[in-house]
This record gives sequence, C-alpha cells and structure tokens, in this order.
Amino acid sequence: MNIFLANQWGLLGLLAIPAIIAIHCFQRQARPLLISTLFLMPKPQSESRSGRRWEFWRNSWAFWMQILAALLLTILLAQPRIIKDDSTAQVAIVLDASASMSAFRDSATQTVNHILGDTSRLASNTTWLVRDSLATSQRLYHGEDANLLRQSLEAWQPTHGTHDAASALRAAQTAVGREGRVIFITDEANPALESLAEVVTVGEPLANVGFTGVRTDQRDGQPIWQAIIRNYSDTPQQRKWWIEGTSGTQTEPQNLSIPANGVRRVGGAFPEEESAISLRLEGDAFTFDDHAPIVHPRPRPVAYIIRGEQSFAEWIRKAVARIPGIQYGAVDGQTDLGVHSLTSPERLTTLPQPYAIAFAKQGADVGSLSAPQSFVEAHPLVEGLTFNGLVIQREDELPLPPSDNAVVLVWSANEPLIYLESTAQGRVLVFRFDPAQSNLDRLPAYVILLNRFIATARQQRRSPWRENFETHQALPLPSNPIQPYTIQHNQTEPLPLKTWNAPTKPTLFTVIHGGDDLLQGAARFADIREADLRQARTAYDLTTGNNKVIRQNLEDDLLTPLWALLLIGTMLANYHFTGRNT
Repeated sequence: MNIFLANQWGLLGLLAIPAIIAIHCFQRQARPLLISTLFLMPKPQSESRSGRRWEFWRNSWAFWMQILAALLLTILLAQPRIIKDDSTAQVAIVLDASASMSAFRDSATQTVNHILGDTSRLASNTTWLVRDSLATSQRLYHGEDANLLRQSLEAWQPTHGTHDAASALRAAQTAVGREGRVIFITDEANPALESLAEVVTVGEPLANVGFTGVRTDQRDGQPIWQAIIRNYSDTPQQRKWWIEGTSGTQTEPQNLSIPANGVRRVGGAFPEEESAISLRLEGDAFTFDDHAPIVHPRPRPVAYIIRGEQSFAEWIRKAVARIPGIQYGAVDGQTDLGVHSLTSPERLTTLPQPYAIAFAKQGADVGSLSAPQSFVEAHPLVEGLTFNGLVIQREDELPLPPSDNAVVLVWSANEPLIYLESTAQGRVLVFRFDPAQSNLDRLPAYVILLNRFIATARQQRRSPWRENFETHQALPLPSNPIQPYTIQHNQTEPLPLKTWNAPTKPTLFTVIHGGDDLLQGAARFADIREADLRQARTAYDLTTGNNKVIRQNLEDDLLTPLWALLLIGTMLANYHFTGRNT
C-alpha cells in the first residue's frame, strides 16, 4: 500500500508535541504551610516562594490526551491518501533545443531528475516521453525506466537557433493523451506557451561575448576578412582573441575591451596559401559564438551560351555579366545554361542544355504597348517579387504558349506571362515577350529571378567550391549523386553525410564525393537572439499539475471522519481529566 501525503506542510503539526512537553515541564511547586486552626482565619492565597522551576512532567491523563490530540490534528492536516494500485500517469518532458540551453545543460539535467522524483510518486506506474522542442525531431526516450530516461539525455543536443516550440508541445500532448502532462524545460519563460505546457525555467543571467557576423572581400587582389565581436551584457568585458590556421599555426592572443552592450570590429588578410581560418575568442558559458571559422568563398562556375541575334546577345550580357561565377562557353567540357530567342514553342522541348532561359522573338513595331497588371504565384523563384510596372509590346495573343505541364510563375490578367517548362534535359524559364521591346531590364524583380534560376543550375554543377554557412543550414549539393557524400570536420575521419546540412556546431568542414573534395565550407553560429543570456531565470512550480494527478490517482482517506471523532473525543477527555484534577 502506497500512502501519499496530500499536504506535507501539515507535518508541521508535530511541532506541537515538544511544545506540550515544555509546558508540562514548567510546574509550580507548592511549599507546605502548617497552621493550628482554619475556621478563625480567611482562606489564604497559596503562593510558591520558590517560583517556577523546571522538572520532568508528571505522568497524567491530561498530558497523554494532549499528545494524542496533536498527533490526530497532524494526520488531519497532512491529508494522507492512498495511491490506487492500478493508477497510471503519462508525462512528456520537452527539452528546449535552442543553443542557449547549452550554457545550462547541467541545470536542465538536474531539473529532469527533480521532476522524476516529484512526479513518479503520484502514480503506481508512470510512462515517460522525452523529446526536444523541434517539430521534426524524434523521441529521445519513451518508457517506464527512469534510469534509461536519464541516459537518453546524453543524446539531447541544444544547438539550434530561435524557433517556435508550440508544434512540439502539441505533438507531445497528443502522444500522452488528453489526461497526460507536458512539461517544457527552457531557459526563458514564454507566456504564449504556458497554455500548452507546464513551463519550468533553468539558468541565470550571464554575461556573454561572441562573434556576431563575418564577411569576406577582395582588396588589391588579396582576400580579406572582417568580423564583429559583441558584448551581451550591461558591464564592460575583457576578452582575448586569436587566429588559428588550417596548418595548426596560431597567432599571439590579443586583449580586447568591449564596452557594455557594445561591439568591436576586427579584420585582416587571409594567410598566404590558405583559404580558411578560425577566429577564436576566450571561452565563457556560451561557447557557440566563441568560434568563427571563415573560408574565402569561391563559387561554382556556371557556363552559359546565347543563341540569338547580336542585339539580343548584347541585351542578355548586360544582366548576366553581373552575376558572379558565370562564364561564357563551356567549363570542364560542360555548358549548364542556354539563353535563347525563340519564335516557336516546339523548340522549348528540344533545347540541349539542362537549364535554359527562353524569350519570345517578335518583329519590330509589331502590336501595341501594354502595361499588364501582374499576379505572382506562390513559388520559390518569384517569392516576394512583383512585376507591376512592366511595359511590353505585344500582339493580340502572346507567343510561346505553355504546355499543360507548365508551372506558371507570373500572370498577366488571365494569361501566363512567365512560366517554367519541363523538358527531357531539365527546365526552361520562359518569358512570353521580346525583352528588347520592353523595360524588363529596369525591373529589380527580373535580376532577382534571373539570379535564382541560375542558382538552381549552379547547384547541379559538380565542380569544387568554397562557401560560408550557418550551422544547420542546408547545403546546395548536386542531387542524384553517383556515390554517397561524406563529410570531414577539420582533420577527423570522413563520416557519411546523413542530412545535407552544415554541421551543428561551428567548424571547418569538407564534403567529399567520389574521393574528391567537392565543398570546403565553414559553419558558424549566427543567431544573436540565442547569444543574449540576460533573460535566463530559474522557476520551478509543478503544483497545479501535481494536484491534477493527485485528484486522478489518489483515493480519499476513508478514516478521516474517524480521526476527526477521535480528536473531538480526546479534547473532551482532556477537559474531563483536567477539570477533575483541579
């Protein structure tokens, strides 16, 4: 039988027992007074000339009745309950996956142990579910073994940026059922989540200094880098910083003073014959922004050709030439993109390049000017763009009509104006008007659309390149690889690339394909919201949830009326014996 005290504060009633003993130890000792007669004298007031003295209490019924009354009152105040033998509880613990929690990982683990001790005694059998706050994450543990649950916490990696935990909390609630509990452990309270879970916060305000941004550039043909170091505290901070090279060299640490809530800029040139460096900062509790690896970017080349008249080629080169890493002709015997001026839609499906851009070709002074009101579809290529303000010269019917399988990107009234056409080789971006007879080159949306489409062609190029990424960022690797990709962090052994994302922690890395280095990258942490630890607080209160489980799984003490009757009887007995002895 498992007995539970619904009100543990009621045990303070036991303090009445030493008080009762102390009272009974203080006795007045009367001194004998001998007289010869009584009827001639008034009744005297008895006084003790010796005053109060301490002595062991006298064994009496009144004493034991008062002790018994204190015990019965304690039982009534503590509210003993019996846990049902068949009672069960479903508890989901959701751990915040934000990187700021890495500074309070030990506190979070201790809090989980505290939760286990607090909630496991409320039911005969408790089923635990542990997961993190990412909507796409898997469970860390699901079962009834508390020891295995503690071991599963080693797989918890709080490395992500700021994100919404609401989806994970709803999924956890669905998993444990309507009557189950969801406890969210985080370092900063969010009132919006308190309706979805019982929120427990860990941590304390900490001063943090870290790298917030880096950039690379060229100066006099020399690659250079710049970085910003920020102080996330209300007091000035002192830190040391240095540079590490890929060959193991390291500069002498330099002292840096950062004012309260201020920033400092550092910069320099890449060492000769090295395309990557690592900036290091003296460590603090939050280590993610103390390391900023940088590579000097080198984009993948995109080879293109132009098929059209001389005037059309000159018009196209004005926009294409501004895009970095693009070359005319072929690179490594491969041409990635073709730009065509077409009169017939039949040629769209026979273009030899895997990616192509096609413009309609019209005769001079054909048709009338038109400024169509454009409508943009929900597609990544045109997201956030607008083509209002476009002026074209058109006939009654626009040329190059789309096929049934085409994806329309921009509409002009009820006519497709710009669309994607699928071919046996790849995709074609089709403009149904002559660019030379329009103001297309004056629209920012055109330049952005062109860059986005060329980026898709660049992604399929299997040439080595260098790039800087944020941690967890998707890597634009060529699809359908001939062999699996592997990833190597610094000088470690290559491992299979399970997800096509940058590493979870700041580091230099290399993606390898077929034994050759395909991508040399640098992953750095860039979410400044997670680096500010001044709002971290500790708050632990599961009273409401515990009381709910108590009401569900505990039986009422059927002896409560008996304890109350015994208390009343004891008080009456005490009154009886006390009155009889006076």
